[in-house]
Amino acid sequence: MATEVNYKTTRTYHFDVEIGDKNYTSEMTRFRMVTSLATSWQVFYLDLKLDPFDTILDGGFLGQNPIKIKAFFITEDEIQQEYISFELMIIGGLNSKLTNKKSIGTSEDEKGAQPETILFNLIAVERDAFKKMTTMVNTVTDEGLTVEEILDKLCKEVGLTLDTMDSTSINKNKIPQVVIPPTTMQNAIYHIDESFGIYSGPTFAFCFTEDTESQNSVLYVMNLAAQLKKTEVMTLYQQATDSEENDSLEQKTMDGDKFMVYKTIESNYSGNTKLGVLSKNMNFIIKPKDKLFKLIEKDLVKMCSDVGVIYENDQIEFDENLSDRTRFFIDHPGNDDDETFIDSFIGKEIANMTMIKVKLARNLKIEHFLELGSSVKLETKTAEYQGVGGRYVIFSTDMQFVRNKEWSVTGTLNLIRTNKFSGQ
Repeated sequence: MATEVNYKTTRTYHFDVEIGDKNYTSEMTRFRMVTSLATSWQVFYLDLKLDPFDTILDGGFLGQNPIKIKAFFITEDEIQQEYISFELMIIGGLNSKLTNKKSIGTSEDEKGAQPETILFNLIAVERDAFKKMTTMVNTVTDEGLTVEEILDKLCKEVGLTLDTMDSTSINKNKIPQVVIPPTTMQNAIYHIDESFGIYSGPTFAFCFTEDTESQNSVLYVMNLAAQLKKTEVMTLYQQATDSEENDSLEQKTMDGDKFMVYKTIESNYSGNTKLGVLSKNMNFIIKPKDKLFKLIEKDLVKMCSDVGVIYENDQIEFDENLSDRTRFFIDHPGNDDDETFIDSFIGKEIANMTMIKVKLARNLKIEHFLELGSSVKLETKTAEYQGVGGRYVIFSTDMQFVRNKEWSVTGTLNLIRTNKFSGQ
């Protein structure tokens, strides 16, 4: 049986917060960082206790000036181990008390009174990454470029650095003509992948600002099936209440790359849903340049093995009640005889067939929660989770810092793969 455990944190964080020429370090009480492959940039949530009058009169606070945050990872000996900075742009702020506040007065009762502070809940995004991923692009080329060359050309136009993380499975076909209508950089990536397929597998992209001083943002384009096969960046342990290894497991988690899961793992398997939507038999009718049409037949079970995010066991759990369905895809013109766009499409649909959510709360580092798409290994010692261990890839992370006397941190990892049961 799994158990929920409270651990003593041996390290903490310190934050420096600046907006314009003002320092708000002591005013920030909560800092939340959400990083997900479902979006193209990070989203941040900040709580600051502020004087509403000074804030409103300061025209730069509610949008004109960026929020600059520096995070320091501190050991119990007060030794700095990590430094990372963010430059954020406010996109939203909620506070219902503002509309009920009295107008500014100068009565004797108000003079010398301590200003009332209220809580501002701000929503922000990475400033440079957001700007570049929402910049409009448009290109028409008949140079016979590969998808990587097209992406690199677009990245240079908006000032991004391209990192195609999985070069072995990338589509290397030369594309005779490419038309990208006026759209954002984010949508251009989707358009290229849907039209030609970037990888023969589930393709996802994310933009990080690596250096806020130089405004260097990197576009990472990855194949999650290939990412799963790489060495894991973290190992997660789920202990059992009656385990004799708990003390030794706790010692393992002191090196910074191993963590104990402190709450029950949440899991979800959507195999039958995927089968019902996609159908076991998928027929793609495309239009090559020298033929009237071409029929490409795909079997969903085989595709799970070929392009899914599979760890050890490629046996997929489906209800045979839905196995006789056939679906036709007729809207895609195709790319001559190339099937990469089909591999990418199906790969994305089945990549998250198995999803688990794990909560961590001890000595967490921000850098681990930026490793989207990276491989993570789960080792479980509980009877109810036998078989669901092994490798997953990180689909999204949620890291939350709350300040009382000092900063405490909890983190959530949403992990995915295609198969439910591994060989464990």
